[in-house]
Amino acid sequence: MKIKLRTNLISGIIFLIFSIALLWIIPREIVQTYQQNQYIDAQAIPRMIAYLMMGISVYFIFRSLVLKKEDIKEIDLKPEVMSCLFILILILFVLLVPLLGFLPMALLLAVVSLLYQKVKNPKAWIVVILFIVAIYFGFTKGLGITFPSLLG
Repeated sequence: MKIKLRTNLISGIIFLIFSIALLWIIPREIVQTYQQNQYIDAQAIPRMIAYLMMGISVYFIFRSLVLKKEDIKEIDLKPEVMSCLFILILILFVLLVPLLGFLPMALLLAVVSLLYQKVKNPKAWIVVILFIVAIYFGFTKGLGITFPSLLG
């Protein structure tokens, strides 16, 4: 299935939402400090970037809706859905690592990634799995770094 996207309008709306979110988040996350004769504080540059992003977003929306200057892209949904599915797998990996441990989840992620990429070469599978195990034990035993583990 293919869909047509109006790139100027969609990108304008997305980045307008991002800029509004930034302007809402900045005062809550960046502490305002006042010193004598200080015109630029910690919030100044992030605010300028958010306002610049908002201005460019409004320009793209104006360009799309009023000037009718639009780039239309046709996108095949199947690869996009597969990419979104892989992102969900990565999120699941991050959420399950503290519960199931790093090594089993890293091995599972490697297997899923190799299946996703349709790798058929057994040497590639062996190398990837051995690398994960070697890196894990190199960090845990060699450098003394602790990772989440199934055994606690």
